Amino acid sequence: MAQAVEAPVSVRLPKYVIKKIDELVEKGEFKSRSNFIKYAVTLALGQIMMEQARELARKITPEEARE
Repeated sequence: MAQAVEAPVSVRLPKYVIKKIDELVEKGEFKSRSNFIKYAVTLALGQIMMEQARELARKITPEEARE
């Protein structure tokens, strides 16, 4: 399997969001802010992709599903 190449991305977040992320890091839920942000972005992308798949599935007719 090929290794994933990471690229830096800058993001500005409200201070209260950073505070909540820092609390999770302090509790040991995540190793770092970066680790949390990777998790959150991956989760959001997964949800978007699932919704897109559901919408596509709704458009498939029973005849197309049998093919």
